[in-house]
Amino acid sequence: ATPDPASWNAIEASLRAVPEVDGLTLLGLSIGGMSQVRINHAVDYPMLRYALDQRGWRLDGSRLRRRAEGEAPLPRPVVALPALPPANGAER
Repeated sequence: ATPDPASWNAIEASLRAVPEVDGLTLLGLSIGGMSQVRINHAVDYPMLRYALDQRGWRLDGSRLRRRAEGEAPLPRPVVALPALPPANGAER
């Protein structure tokens, strides 16, 4: 829930401070209810979840919330690297 405008301002500043977040658009502000925000990002979803989680935010599907006290942080996602082409003269 968004308790008041000052709380939203603090939430917005916290989210904008996450380097993986490129932009934020407030879609609907509901004082005392569930507000809606669009988070623009240049990283894939697992890395965005991880980055937000490192700042105390938990992204579950499309729901963003504060990570609960005592809730374990998310593990860093495994990033698959592209295969390198074989070196010249190497057997295939």
